Amino acid sequence: MTPFLRSAHGHGSALPGLKVTLELFVIKTWDGNSPFAGPDRWIASVDGGPVLLDATFSNDDAPFDPEFFQSYPQQFPGGSNPGLTGAEEKGTLGYPDESGYGGVGDSIYKLTFTFRHSGNHLTLRFVDPPRADANELWGLDCVRVKVRKAETR
Repeated sequence: MTPFLRSAHGHGSALPGLKVTLELFVIKTWDGNSPFAGPDRWIASVDGGPVLLDATFSNDDAPFDPEFFQSYPQQFPGGSNPGLTGAEEKGTLGYPDESGYGGVGDSIYKLTFTFRHSGNHLTLRFVDPPRADANELWGLDCVRVKVRKAETR
């Protein structure tokens, strides 16, 4: 039997806090903060709640090439970090580098978000804003949502 998230409907209690963990796969030619080819952003948010992450990512691994720097681990538009900053894995999914600038075809980021949530239902939204070129892909794996115990004061 496969485990699954079940509905909390009817329990009537607000969730004191949640912890969401996931692996973000950044695939193909993500160009980070690039003014010509980007910005290549990915956004995680709670429907009706906070934006958990709004950041750019870059699969360019040239540490001295600010044209392809990324905002992650800071929020966009802040942050100017070398491409692949914070990536747990680089080039492990088997996608070729198609940029022509030297980089990797994929990277994996392990992300954790903690936040308060007062509803009985939760909808997480993961999006990348539309771009003229559609040469960036992304995927998710190992998505987990845990309820955190309420703090006593």
